[in-house]
Amino acid sequence: SGLDAIPEAPVTARLGGAIKDDRFLPLEEIRREFQALGLDEIINYSMWSLPQCLQGTTFSEEEILKVHNPISIDTAFLRPTLLPGLMHVVAHNIAHNEHNLRLFELGRVFRKNKGHYCENTQAGIVISGARHPERFGSDLAATMDFYDLKGLLTRWLKTRRLADDCNWQSAESPAFKPGAGATLTVKGKNIATFGEAATVLTKGIRLRAPLFIALIDVDALLKLKAPAPSYTPIAQFPATSRDISFI
Repeated sequence: SGLDAIPEAPVTARLGGAIKDDRFLPLEEIRREFQALGLDEIINYSMWSLPQCLQGTTFSEEEILKVHNPISIDTAFLRPTLLPGLMHVVAHNIAHNEHNLRLFELGRVFRKNKGHYCENTQAGIVISGARHPERFGSDLAATMDFYDLKGLLTRWLKTRRLADDCNWQSAESPAFKPGAGATLTVKGKNIATFGEAATVLTKGIRLRAPLFIALIDVDALLKLKAPAPSYTPIAQFPATSRDISFI
């Protein structure tokens, strides 16, 4: 008896499969792309109260999934969008005097649609505060606006080689102020809605600068096929310049 009696056995291992079959790899790529854009990741719970789930959306109460035997009424419903968590983190940061925000979240959202239960992956981005917090003087007073968020989305699409096929249209949404919302379509597919956060979302939050939000349909985006990357060879005789003085 004892450890000496345990028979020896050769270690066996099996390959897990091709990396292209990894379901989480595309999400990891999006995560790295957002981080490369200067965004910090946040993680939230999937369960919130009913008013939080409905706020800033067009969903009805019948479309929100209720948790059986919830621990608290504040965590009794599954989020249909990432808005509840995004706004919770924004409020927490503002309360702690952190006003320069560049945040993103990747997570699952849930809803009921005509008797069917839908679960999708969504990405959310929030930005607010100084455009260049690392600078001084008048540059420090400049705050981010609608076009900073649009430019951020454009740079992201360029990374995925989809910027040439995108279209921007103004749109109205309960999540955004009137006249300050837009939709992004890529190859005819609705990919994102974004704009300045509506007053109903920011009420009670002591913002010093406007808050801008983007909600991205990750599942729809991943179904789009990007064109193959193209390269331009380096010229055999590269151009050069030189200053010449004649006396």
